[in-house]
Amino acid sequence: MRLFFDIETFSAIDLTKVGSWLYARHPTTDIRCVSYCLVTDGVRGSIETWMPGQLLPQAVLRFAAATNAEAIAFNNAFDRQIWEQILTPRYGWPTIPFERHRCAQAAVLMRALPASLDAAAAALKTKTRKSAEGAAAMKRLAGPRRQSAKERKTGAPLDFSAPPELLAVLAERNRTDVLMMMEVVDRIGLLPASEQSLWQLDQRINGRGMHIDVGLLEAGLCISEEARHELHGEIAELTEGAVTTPAQTQRILKWLTERGCQISNLRKSTVADALLEPGLSAPARRLLELRQSGAGAAALKFQNPAAVDQ
Repeated sequence: MRLFFDIETFSAIDLTKVGSWLYARHPTTDIRCVSYCLVTDGVRGSIETWMPGQLLPQAVLRFAAATNAEAIAFNNAFDRQIWEQILTPRYGWPTIPFERHRCAQAAVLMRALPASLDAAAAALKTKTRKSAEGAAAMKRLAGPRRQSAKERKTGAPLDFSAPPELLAVLAERNRTDVLMMMEVVDRIGLLPASEQSLWQLDQRINGRGMHIDVGLLEAGLCISEEARHELHGEIAELTEGAVTTPAQTQRILKWLTERGCQISNLRKSTVADALLEPGLSAPARRLLELRQSGAGAAALKFQNPAAVDQ
């Protein structure tokens, strides 16, 4: 027995910016609808849609009672967390053990197909496709209605209401996703047992998070701060205050030019080439060396890893 399912949600936060772990646990995140199809002995049941306020689906209860049945979603890591964090505690859906979960997206990626469901279905030339209307409804209903300036100023509560006609379009998209997923799995299957065990390990590692030596991190921050102050102090002393940090590109270029070192930029390769020049004055050489050692992003990782990639 298999349960193919797909969940549509909404929240005040942006899933693409915060990731599924924080999104699933945010107090404003909730369910628009869940579509599912129970497959028994290879025979598909009908694709049904559940919405908050409705009774628990009997097909889901039957599935949960079958201890060897598989729960299949495309990007299971997201849908599984929504099930665990919202469907079960808020709406009483049964708990599904992690070992029974399967990821159709992982099966697609293992076969070097596109990561998105629609693109994978197109590559496999399956029958069903998503609609532009469904995509528009999903984007509109994924967050609150945009507030007016007056509402923001007065602190009005967020409005997550959904027009019935738009919700119907979203539900149809939701059912389409389940059908597309089943067509893709019919064509390529799921992960083989060896890959499934690796996927489970990967999911456990992601769920556990990364172990951090807090003491070492705090010591690294202290060392980084001390080194930064020392570096900035030497630069300011060397240039008599004309330059105070290695990030002041235009000031450094101007100061170097005044001392006979004319370079067009301070890229790593340009600075390395300039340091090879035999006629370079000692002050200019030292400033280039300080720029070279202080412009690296490695130390920034201690405080803000995202800053390195910006």
